Amino acid sequence: MFMQKIRRSTQKNRTILIIVVAILTVGLVGSFAVWNSDDYSQETGQVSITDKIAAYENNIAENAPAEGEDVDFSKAASMGNLYDELRTLYYQAAMEVYSTDSDQANAYYAKSVDAAAKAAEFYQIQWDKADENLNAYGRAQILGKRAVALSYTGDNETAKDLYLQALELSPENAEVATNYVAFIYGTEGIDAAQAYADSYMAMFEEGSEQYVQMQQAIAYYQSMEEFYAQLSELQNEENSEGNGDDGTADDGTADDGTADDGTADSEEKTE
Repeated sequence: MFMQKIRRSTQKNRTILIIVVAILTVGLVGSFAVWNSDDYSQETGQVSITDKIAAYENNIAENAPAEGEDVDFSKAASMGNLYDELRTLYYQAAMEVYSTDSDQANAYYAKSVDAAAKAAEFYQIQWDKADENLNAYGRAQILGKRAVALSYTGDNETAKDLYLQALELSPENAEVATNYVAFIYGTEGIDAAQAYADSYMAMFEEGSEQYVQMQQAIAYYQSMEEFYAQLSELQNEENSEGNGDDGTADDGTADDGTADDGTADSEEKTE
């Protein structure tokens, strides 16, 4: 969802694209991309994204269950988390190279979707193998993780159902709630996300963990809206500067959206 929005915003302007990727790479998105990283992901030092990906791929290969193996609750949880972390790394790698190699970026993005699908499969196994004594918070956690994974595969309908089930089980689970507001922002926009955030914060005391986490989350998405507005303004300015005196843009496209031969601009055709 997020990458598609960037693509639409930057298709015609490489300078803006580089600005976007630079901002995202230093953590504007990463700060909210993973809410429950395990110790394995807390690496420091100058480790390249490709090295991190290789490490996770090796870890998964070494720990993957054998064909026909009965996967228990703990194994399913571990494998689901590994694939979810790998999904995040693939996505970050895609963003890193998007301004210089769109084909490689698309390949990484496709791998991130595949990893998300595998994570969802293991979270389903974890849910099926959960002990009947597992509390509501823990059950909501599993449903929420599977919802995150499925949202990255494009199965938004199932993801939304899982989020709602999880929050009905455990409204106090701030991790699920903040992931859900991210999902709403991506699928319905900032107004719907703000409305949900307000309704969620109203359930808890100001200063509580749930209130503060949701407040921080919605503030982040509000800042993203401001960023998009600035991006749009920059695009308009650069498009105006790129237009020649004859009303034709530098790429040979006239101000009315038609190319020199009178055909509609290709981007406008596809959107």
